[in-house]
Amino acid sequence: MPQLGSLLYETAPNIRAQLVDLVPDDYIGSLERYDADLALIPDAPIPSWISREALFLSPFVVIARRSNPRVAHIDEGDVMPMDLFCDLHHVLFSPEGRLASLGDLSLAHVGRQRHVAMTVQVFSGVCRVVRGSDLIALIPAQLAHEVRTAYDLRLFEPPMPVNPDLIVGIWHKRSDNDPMAHWVRQQIFDLLRALDMRD
Repeated sequence: MPQLGSLLYETAPNIRAQLVDLVPDDYIGSLERYDADLALIPDAPIPSWISREALFLSPFVVIARRSNPRVAHIDEGDVMPMDLFCDLHHVLFSPEGRLASLGDLSLAHVGRQRHVAMTVQVFSGVCRVVRGSDLIALIPAQLAHEVRTAYDLRLFEPPMPVNPDLIVGIWHKRSDNDPMAHWVRQQIFDLLRALDMRD
């Protein structure tokens, strides 16, 4: 979140923001234990003691390195053919090391499956693997557009419908009326709402 660093430096230089990777199955516990003040997650059912704010929809695109010979015949921005998508090896963002995600569920709905050859814990790792190999990945479109030049990537539409994730901010209700916590949340939310790709 480079913009957040700049914003806090300019408007609240005495605030210290610590961005951490939370254990995906323990977002709620992290808020309850005071391990985190705010979590950004795909929308999901939450307990009544959690507050929530919808921020942006996150559609997905396929990324491949520019020199990948298997995709050289496809125009950037076109739909990647289903057979090619399933035949190529994939790197998957999975902090828990799981071999399936939303993309696999979407493929299952059309009776297909892909080959996940590797999992990594962070999206930047996914992009680095794609840049350095002929593996491809399905990642959030906002991230792909942000890093395509730095990682020398080509972007394609997936061959199957993938429902975009609604990314929400969640926090413990105990901080609903804390002025500083409210201000920081709003700064973060204003930055993130700009990522919304809804028409």
